Order: sequence, then C-alpha cells, then structure tokens
Amino acid sequence: MSRERLKRILAIIATIGITVVIFSQFKALDYEDIISFPFSQISGILRWLSLSSDLGNVVAIALYVCISSVPLMLLLKKYRNLSVVKEDVLLLILSILLYVSLYFMINPREMADIIVRSGLESFGVVILSSVNYIVIIGYLILKLLRRFSNNETGRLLNDLSIAIMFTSAIFVIAICAVTPFYAIGEIKAIRVTNTELSGLTMSDIFIVLKYLVISLPTFFGVVISFKTLDMIDEIKLDRYSNQVIIEAGALEVVCQKAIVVSTISVIAFNVMQLLFAKSLIKADFKLTIPIISILLVLITMLLTRFFTETKEIKEEIDMFV
Repeated sequence: MSRERLKRILAIIATIGITVVIFSQFKALDYEDIISFPFSQISGILRWLSLSSDLGNVVAIALYVCISSVPLMLLLKKYRNLSVVKEDVLLLILSILLYVSLYFMINPREMADIIVRSGLESFGVVILSSVNYIVIIGYLILKLLRRFSNNETGRLLNDLSIAIMFTSAIFVIAICAVTPFYAIGEIKAIRVTNTELSGLTMSDIFIVLKYLVISLPTFFGVVISFKTLDMIDEIKLDRYSNQVIIEAGALEVVCQKAIVVSTISVIAFNVMQLLFAKSLIKADFKLTIPIISILLVLITMLLTRFFTETKEIKEEIDMFV
C-alpha cells in the first residue's frame, strides 16, 4: 500500500473517530455501548423478530443458529482442507460463546443468578461481549504469530508492514476517539462533583493539556510506523544497501526525539500543575516513562548496527571473491 493511500485511510479513521466523539455529546455513549457492539445490536434485532410473530420467531432462531455457528463452520472447513492447527480450537470455543452470549442477550432475564445478579443485566452484556472480543483477538494474535514463524523473509516483511499499518490505525483511533472521550468525561465528572464551585476553566485547560501529553507518545507511534515502513521497503529492495542504513538511522533519530519530547512534556506539565495548583480542583502528578519508545530506540540501534556490519561483511566477501 502506498504511503499516500495509507494517509488517506488514517485520515478517514480520524474523521470517523472525531465524529463519534461529537455524536456522543448529543447521545449518551459509554463503555457499555462500545464494547457490546455489535453483539447487543444483533441480539436486539433477534429479540424483536422473536416477539413479532411465529414466523419471526422461526427466522430469529435460524439467524441465531447461523450467526453462532460461523466460527464452527470455519473450523469444519479448515478440517476438511486438512489445515487445522492447535489455535483453531478457539473457533470452537468462540462458537460456544456466541451461542451462550447471544442467548442471554436475547433473554436478559435468564442472566440473573447465572452470569450476574438480578438487576445487573447490562453489566452481564459487557462481560459476555468482552469475553467474545478477548477470544477473537487472542485467536488473531496466535494466527498472526504462526504466520510470521512459517513465512519466508519476503512474505514476513509484507506481513510486518500490514501489522504496522494496523497498529498505526489503532494509534489514530486512540488519539482521535479514545483520548477525547476520556478527556470530555473527566471534564464532565468535575462539573458533576463540584456544582457549587465556579471558575473551572483552568481545571478544564489542564485536563486537556494532560491528555495532550498522554497522546504525544501515541502520535510519535504513528510517525515511527511510517519511518519503519520506509525502512521495510528499502530492505525488500536490497537489505545490503546504504539506504537501509540511512532509513534505520532516521528511525533511531525519530525514536530518540519521541523519548525526549514525551519526557520533557511530562516534566513541563507537572511543573505547570505545581505553579497553578491553587487554581486547580484536580491535579495528577505522574511521571510517565515512554517504555515502548525506549525499547524501539534500542531495537533500531541494534538494527542499524546489524545492517551496517552485515553490509561491511558482504563488501569484504565480494572483494575477496
């Protein structure tokens, strides 16, 4: 995928994230709504069909069985193709979970005393949806790991590029949707718990600043993703070229800048909180260490030296030959 196309996709994801945040201000949207999607919506439609008529009930049962059996059908297909591996057992577990979770979501009263206590059915929906997502994500991670371990270098680099693109999309969602969602929620919480106080503007400003500081490493994660993709492209062309060393060095510089800027921003924010502490209702004095960026710097430094030494060895061998 070209860089321009990836940038357009990330821009679309960012726009969708911002739109969701704006929409959530007009319609209450909380963690339950997000984590239960689309299981809650599917069960709602099936429940509506089931209660509409006898024919609707039959259609609802048929759809319920079909949807819940999708992972099982995929497992049977892999079995017929003799391509079943150990982690595919999660497909069977996922199918069973779908049967159970959709049934309880369609019949929430049945949850009482089995999944959760009576009156906490909405929390039961969150539990069931979360378990479904955990199994799905776990299965995808294990499949990706197997794909990486079995691939040749060329295909492995392609898969790595896809994984980095997917990670950059997650970073954009975190910046444009998750972080604003939490920031707005914290601002609202302060107003709810401090109804008799006035002059909350300074606290609001520092809440926004806090989440900007929190988002900085994630923003650099997007930049680092693009620089990593540039290096992978050069490795695909010729892993012994000077351009690979140049790209690896550029990646190392970006990672170092990410650590410096992130650390300085955290220090500056905490000092500003100290200076304006009298005007703040809530203050968070934390030192966030960018562990991921530090690890990336170490890895890129090793990669740069590895590529440099490999190139020197290859040149010596070529001269000898």
